[in-house]
Amino acid sequence: MRGQYNGIQSLIIQENPQAIFVWCCSHRLNLVVSDCTSTCTNAMDLYGNLERLYDFISCSKIRSSLYENNLKNLYPGEQVRRLKRVSTTRWMLHKAALDNVLKTFLAIIETLEMMCDSEVTCDNKSRSEANGFLSYLLSKRFVYTAFCFKTVLTILEPVSAILQKKDYDILSATLLLQSKYEELIQLRTDEALKNIISNADEFIENTSLEFSSLVEGRIRRKKVMCGETSRDEPLACSNTNFRVNTFFVVIDRVTSELNRRFFDQSENNVQQIGVYKDIALMTKKRIKEVQLDSNRLPSDAFMAFCGVYGKYLNINELKSEYLTFTKCIDAFFKTNELPTSLHDYQNNDISDNSNSDSCQENEDIDDACNENLRSLLPIFRMFMKNNLVGIFPNIYIFLKISLTLPVGSVSTERSFSKLKLIKSRLRSTMTNDRLESLMTISCEYDINIDYEEVLNLFSQTSPLLFKILNY
Repeated sequence: MRGQYNGIQSLIIQENPQAIFVWCCSHRLNLVVSDCTSTCTNAMDLYGNLERLYDFISCSKIRSSLYENNLKNLYPGEQVRRLKRVSTTRWMLHKAALDNVLKTFLAIIETLEMMCDSEVTCDNKSRSEANGFLSYLLSKRFVYTAFCFKTVLTILEPVSAILQKKDYDILSATLLLQSKYEELIQLRTDEALKNIISNADEFIENTSLEFSSLVEGRIRRKKVMCGETSRDEPLACSNTNFRVNTFFVVIDRVTSELNRRFFDQSENNVQQIGVYKDIALMTKKRIKEVQLDSNRLPSDAFMAFCGVYGKYLNINELKSEYLTFTKCIDAFFKTNELPTSLHDYQNNDISDNSNSDSCQENEDIDDACNENLRSLLPIFRMFMKNNLVGIFPNIYIFLKISLTLPVGSVSTERSFSKLKLIKSRLRSTMTNDRLESLMTISCEYDINIDYEEVLNLFSQTSPLLFKILNY
């Protein structure tokens, strides 16, 4: 997939050594979650049954109606929660699907029990499937595994939420991911497992239902081959078996995948993360910090970026231009528009108003550049509007390169989701010409429209409209 040896990536690098391979961080984190859900038997059984349960209830209007009625009866006054599909392409949907099952557990059990009743359904296959779901859901194996994954996914959820934003600070996201990685490592203890099992037992007590205990697996004796001096010692205790073969396996898989995908010291990983850390220095948040104290600029600032793009930049000149640029960036933003008053110093009576105007201007500056990675575009626009290319040539090249590097594909994925709605739902409610016109208006929202001209064109379509609109 990466093509780093003989694929498309290697061919591109041969043509342009400055082209770096960029991973979508949100997608990589989702791959970590997807991998850990298929790491052991209990994990695969958990999410396999959640997917089948969604299909079982959602594919029938009778079952969906029973489920919704049970929700309203058992959880009055609460928001109606529907089951969600366990999708590997929707980020953190594994946690959402699991949370909905745990929060509406009683309604699900009631629905399945009604499906087992011969008065509700006469379908033998549906009754058999409902019995199978009841047998699995009313077992401690399901509850313990579910709470293990709930704990792990709750730790990773804040990182996923940050990485899915349109604008985020790559430095903060990296530090947060590092802290969550260390938190997961500390979770691999017997004490942490005891807390998880305690929460699961509390959940079982609150449901007032009878759950089957963990089943002790049959001990399989393997034939000792010639030359072997030791025997396999299977885990007879069910709790020990769950701890070793489920809990520790899930934690180890998550931490190993996080380390491989984010903290691996491979050339590609180090290069990509280093470049984005340097790009973060050009955001408004970091510029404000350096404004207050120039010593806050790291000694190795822009080193990774210039290591890749040193052909176009000089690191010493870039640092010097950056320090100068941070000191005068507010003045450049002020000159984008004329102030409300040019000569406030001539009249002391309006000093209060001038102070308020200056405060408002400062607020406007902050509002114009109050984002993290997305603040690069407003800064670049200001840069070009004030014709600063000749004054800060290295910063100009730095900004041009930075704006061409994608940090993630979350917004693109959202666009595909909206396109699906347009092509499937909206298309069936209107003609193709109207749909194309509305899509054009939505896509080209930054184009200024002369409404007088629009009205004139509209009035010419009919003599009656022309008479009404022009007289």
